[in-house]
Amino acid sequence: MEGHHSGITLPAAFAEAWKRQRSLDAGAGGKAEEVFGAWERCNALLQPALPALFSRNERLDDFNTSTLKYLLVPYYLGGALAQLPALAKRAHHLKRAQACFSAFLAELERHEGLTREDLNVWHRETQLQPTARRTERINRARRERELQLALQELHQRRGISALAGHDEEDEEHADEEVEREIWLNTIQLAVSCRLLRECPFRRQRTSWMPRGSSRRDPGPRRKTPRFQARRPSGSVSNGRCSVPRGTCPR
Repeated sequence: MEGHHSGITLPAAFAEAWKRQRSLDAGAGGKAEEVFGAWERCNALLQPALPALFSRNERLDDFNTSTLKYLLVPYYLGGALAQLPALAKRAHHLKRAQACFSAFLAELERHEGLTREDLNVWHRETQLQPTARRTERINRARRERELQLALQELHQRRGISALAGHDEEDEEHADEEVEREIWLNTIQLAVSCRLLRECPFRRQRTSWMPRGSSRRDPGPRRKTPRFQARRPSGSVSNGRCSVPRGTCPR
């Protein structure tokens, strides 16, 4: 399903936002306001398309490769909001950014895309002791390096595949596998390393979440997730998807 917003399709809006994000991250130009505007337009197109793109009874492994990237929209929108320079609206931007980050994690939890370690960090009620906190930071920094190296290798493989003259059907299948791994690793990098390490919003989110939504249980516990952040982890889901789907308030 492709949404339309002023004649722009969802894939085109994502491509534009992704291009601006990459340029800003690389220090190659662009403004935070422009990146925010691009992700805002993409998110406006994504919201009505969510039910068609991500069925509630599907796991992360069941999604089409072409739709995986849309799971990242609230994450990048939240990051863009947090970087906006308008000091007068700083509190509002940060509050909305937290809502976007939480919506991103909740959507992944619904589809069994979070590891047990991720869930423990997200739902943690109290702060770790200094020693444990330091160990966690070290482990996440190591994992971030591993994922970044994996992404570099995958991008290299995609580039080599584009230049090689393989059988068309085999090449298409190989390209899809690489593309899928790129998005899965990008999602895990956002979750396991950057988001949960840099944004300890779990302890504060009850102050800005919609009334009555902080402890809702959507149903029975799920089975062990099949997506294990590209490594075995014995993940489980505790069923605490407490954020309404697609919640990213204006």
